[in-house]
Amino acid sequence: MTSNRSRTLIIAVGGTGLEILSRTRKGFEDKYGDASKYPLLSYLWIDTDRKEKISNPQAAGSSLKENEKCWASVTSKDAKEIILNLEQYPWINDWYPSELERNPNAVMAGAGQIRAQGRFAFFCNYRHIRDKVIDACRRTKGHETKMLESYGITVIPNSLNIYVVGSFSGGTGSGMLIDLCYCLKHWLQGEATPLITTIIPLPSLFAGVDVGERIQTNAYAAFMELSYYCDHRTQYIARFSGNLTDEIRASDPPSHFTYLVDTKNDQKEFNPEQVRQITAKQLEEEIDSEVGYEKRTIRDNMKGAWAQADPGGRGYPKCFLSFGRATVETPIVPIYAYFSYRLGEKLLHWWLNEEIKLPPKMLELVRDDIFKPMRLTLSDLLSDLGAAEDRPYEAVISDYINSIRDEVTTKNLLECTQQGMSVLGAEKGQILQFLPYLKSKVDTYVSEHFREISPDERLHGDYLKKIYDNRANLILQTKERLTEQFYTIIEDRIRGPKFADDFLIRAKEILTNYGEVFRRQQDILAQNKEKYQETYQNALSSINEFKDKWGMTKQAEMEVYFEEALDSLDMMLKAIIQHKCRASALMVVESLCLHLNSLEDRLNRWTQTVKFFRDGYAQQAKEQINQADAVFIDGAKLFDRPEFNRLFQDLISQYGGSQEDITVALDKLCQTLSQGILSQASPLWKEERRADEIMRLLDITEIPNLKQDNFREIIDKQTKEKVVNAPNSSRLHQELAAADRLFKVYKDNAKIVEQLRSAIALAKPLINLSSAAFSRKDIGFTPLNYKIVALTGGSQTTDPAAQKLLPLLEEFYAPEDVKPLSATEDYKIVFYEETGGFSLRCLEDLPLLRQAYLDWKGKWIVAKRAQLRGENQDPPIPVHTCKEPPFWDLFPEDAAIFKLLVQARALGVLHQKMNRANQENVIYYSRNTPIGPENVSLASSWQELPQILEVKACRGDREEIQRQVNKALDNAQTMEQKDSLFNQLTNYLEQRKLELENEGGEDSKAYLRERQIILEVIETYKLQVEIDQDVLEATLHESPLNSLPPISSNKSESQLNNLPSSNSSESQLNNFPSSNNSESQLNNLPSSNSSESQLNNLPSFNSSESQLNNFPSSNKSELITLQTNSVNGSKSQLLAELQQLADLKREGILSEEEFQQAKQRLLNG
Repeated sequence: MTSNRSRTLIIAVGGTGLEILSRTRKGFEDKYGDASKYPLLSYLWIDTDRKEKISNPQAAGSSLKENEKCWASVTSKDAKEIILNLEQYPWINDWYPSELERNPNAVMAGAGQIRAQGRFAFFCNYRHIRDKVIDACRRTKGHETKMLESYGITVIPNSLNIYVVGSFSGGTGSGMLIDLCYCLKHWLQGEATPLITTIIPLPSLFAGVDVGERIQTNAYAAFMELSYYCDHRTQYIARFSGNLTDEIRASDPPSHFTYLVDTKNDQKEFNPEQVRQITAKQLEEEIDSEVGYEKRTIRDNMKGAWAQADPGGRGYPKCFLSFGRATVETPIVPIYAYFSYRLGEKLLHWWLNEEIKLPPKMLELVRDDIFKPMRLTLSDLLSDLGAAEDRPYEAVISDYINSIRDEVTTKNLLECTQQGMSVLGAEKGQILQFLPYLKSKVDTYVSEHFREISPDERLHGDYLKKIYDNRANLILQTKERLTEQFYTIIEDRIRGPKFADDFLIRAKEILTNYGEVFRRQQDILAQNKEKYQETYQNALSSINEFKDKWGMTKQAEMEVYFEEALDSLDMMLKAIIQHKCRASALMVVESLCLHLNSLEDRLNRWTQTVKFFRDGYAQQAKEQINQADAVFIDGAKLFDRPEFNRLFQDLISQYGGSQEDITVALDKLCQTLSQGILSQASPLWKEERRADEIMRLLDITEIPNLKQDNFREIIDKQTKEKVVNAPNSSRLHQELAAADRLFKVYKDNAKIVEQLRSAIALAKPLINLSSAAFSRKDIGFTPLNYKIVALTGGSQTTDPAAQKLLPLLEEFYAPEDVKPLSATEDYKIVFYEETGGFSLRCLEDLPLLRQAYLDWKGKWIVAKRAQLRGENQDPPIPVHTCKEPPFWDLFPEDAAIFKLLVQARALGVLHQKMNRANQENVIYYSRNTPIGPENVSLASSWQELPQILEVKACRGDREEIQRQVNKALDNAQTMEQKDSLFNQLTNYLEQRKLELENEGGEDSKAYLRERQIILEVIETYKLQVEIDQDVLEATLHESPLNSLPPISSNKSESQLNNLPSSNSSESQLNNFPSSNNSESQLNNLPSSNSSESQLNNLPSFNSSESQLNNFPSSNKSELITLQTNSVNGSKSQLLAELQQLADLKREGILSEEEFQQAKQRLLNG
């Protein structure tokens, strides 16, 4: 059965991202052995600080390789060059906050929690980061065959999942993350379309870190920016170099899915380490688990939740999600690790073989049983040193002496004529030439074979050089024999390293004794040589003395002297050989002792290394068993410490094939492990070797120190494989499945259900959404929520224990929500829940972040105003990553403040202009001072302004703006003043309609909200004349307008949909309705200052009587005299007079007759 997987890239941005990435990496290494064994997954860490800091190294995977790191640094020199010449870098100058320009800093050891510095580092390292990302993606390619053959995994074509993990609370992550996500889409558009998922831990993750309030202000500012770009009506525009190809424009959110992760859900609060672990496990399962597909399906279903806009309107996109995860689980990772380390400890202890007992009479055993077979006795050493090609040099010398004897005898070279009866006459025999003959022959022989006139051995006679060769060969061969013997002793289960150590002591003792013997013999031989040489010379002297003299038996005497000379020569030459052999033997002994010292050193290093590894494994096994006790499982943990030893003993027995004798079983298992480890580690020992050449136990010392960790990894791998691939009959294989253990541990169904209920509750998403927020009338939506449970085989499982569990799950899950896990994941039952489709304003803790942000804003305003007064006060470090933040607040504006701002903006109390000093937009108002008007700057954008006026430092500004608004409204007393104010307000609405055209113009929520505020002002201050319906029907024949202002304050909003400006075109002011038109046709009247050309068709008042209302009866003397000459004035004045008449009639002051008469006089002028 095959599984489908996608190529995946995890990008960690900043330290928080690294924490999660490293834990995810460990999960894959625990599963596959090392990161390279799952090549579909690639890692990349981007940071401005190259120090790889992990809060809990034990929870982290192996260190990242250099190609998995991207150090986005900026040197002090480069930073100054750019910042002091920003006009040369317009793509940075466009956004870089001016407050930071005065103090350019390097970005070498982190961004210093300054978001703009993090973004600056991203821009400066744009190409470097791009190349690293592309390389990381390429590393996941081309592994289809390997994945299918090794794991039965089919790689989904053209699929690439990218997970970006980083915090918004520091400087690096919150400064880079948004840009990075947009760039990923841009960089990889030639690749398979990447699916980008962002995981952002909330600032609560840093609650215990002493970093002040900046993490809160950074986070709030970053969330404002993220929310802004997630709004479909905004556009991201950025350029990263002078090249147009490096410009990005996008109207979609930065990532496809954005998960927010808090430290608590509605059931429990987690510490930061637990949150990191939950997030890492979530990533691990989504990338490489059967349940990962189900999780992605949930996520895809969530898209529909944010397709509908937040009813609150602009600024509240609902594209945010969160997840929760809990398990009922056997802590398989620490359990397997414990058994692996414990097995490693046992193996290394087996190598040390410390329990062996040494035999008695160790010296005799070494001398007789080890040295003698190795020809390391005294006689063997001398024999091997003094050997010619096929015989000893003593024999060669004897042959030489005998050859002289034979030649002298054969040639009668000792012939004497002056002997016996031959008394007279001189000696004429060959004896006269004998001494020159013998000396020449001996001198030549000695010169050729025994020459030693120089310290340089290469110039010595050939016999001596042969001894030297014998010595060199003997040293080499004996060292090899000793080394082999030493290797064999260490590997011998009867002898072992303990025996080897004592062997070295005894061997050196024996060799030392040899040396003493050789020195004594050398002294004796030196004396003998001198003695034999003297005897030889004496014999020659006797021959020389008597060769010319007569003697009765002269020749016989000469033969005696000759034999004496030959014997002395023989003994002298042999003494030379023997002396040289002892000298060479001493050198052999010294060399072997040095070699034994080196073996002793190797043994000490070997013992130290093996003991170090063994003790390390023992410590790690202890830590793992403690970790199994303490491991965080957000649910139920299904393992007890007392079971460890029982399972371990069973594992050894299963592999060793002996249930009765654990020692025998362990011996077999360690033999197998040793062979595998030494075979696999051989390349570490010797890179160039024969194919069949495998390192041996003592060769561990020959592995370079730099590769010792690699050797340790091989041991880890071999022991772990034995644990993971335990025989099916082992308890380790049979008793760790979660469903089995659940029934074994709790037995009672009611208790099992309680455990399930607890785990399900803990799987609530790691987010706290505000119930108060959802009760607001402007929210009106509920986030979507999905939950699943995954166990071996899912709802169609064939596992007996899992089948028993299914009915118990029915209380919590529908059958379709029970998803499958593979057989290799049977050690856990996963409970997963996800919520999505909420806006950021729904987060419970966000008001706290907002308050910190407002406090920062207040300090910023105070500092800015101090600077305007000429005071030297620096503003706080900016928290946004641009000059003029266009971002609106994450919460709806304070209703009173927003109402005030709309009124102030419409009435001209608030203005916008360009600051000529810094070329930045500014919103300001004017106030009077003793020395004249003063402009007070408030904000750089209208969106920012509501926030500003909530700041305590701006309370006075708010009061002054309110005062000016009130004054403007209260001063409108006359009809002309009200008419003018009415026109100003309606003109403002016309302007806003145009500004909001891209958002729907007059149908946009922003416009309707402001229109309602303006409408309330108009009605409250009676800025538009109100004419009763009966008056209109009596006086107006046709409507001159398409859309009219409100008729009265009690008209419905649907009737008041458009207030035209005072300069409406004539085509907009067509005709009044006829007198019998319904009220819905009389929507809006023109403003009071409409031109006469726009009001050119007012009906005459001689219309039929049926068109006029009847006055009530009344004879009031207080009838107000009408200004009849106003008819010649503006039509708006006429309408005002008619309104007054209608009011008098309604109040009963005028009767119907009086009303008709007054009206007629008014119309007749």
